[in-house]
Amino acid sequence: MSRTAPALVDRIPLLPVQLYGRSSAARILAWSDAQDEAIRLLEQLSGDVFNIGPAAIARDPLFSIPLEHNPRYKSLAKGLETEITTTASRLR
Repeated sequence: MSRTAPALVDRIPLLPVQLYGRSSAARILAWSDAQDEAIRLLEQLSGDVFNIGPAAIARDPLFSIPLEHNPRYKSLAKGLETEITTTASRLR
């Protein structure tokens, strides 16, 4: 089901539903040891104009715990942490 969820939520034209569906699927896939699929969703969610936000991906333990040893996740999280720091410094 978690593998088909992104395709199903694409049929619903409401952005919050799509973001929630994809992020939920990524969490399930991460904990189900389908890490490549989970990270692919997270990369999509981090790169879109309308996304779930960098902290939700880099700091949510439902992503970070199962993916903490994955090099692709580490790279993604590092880039997102840089984005968070850059944005925070601009706001000061």
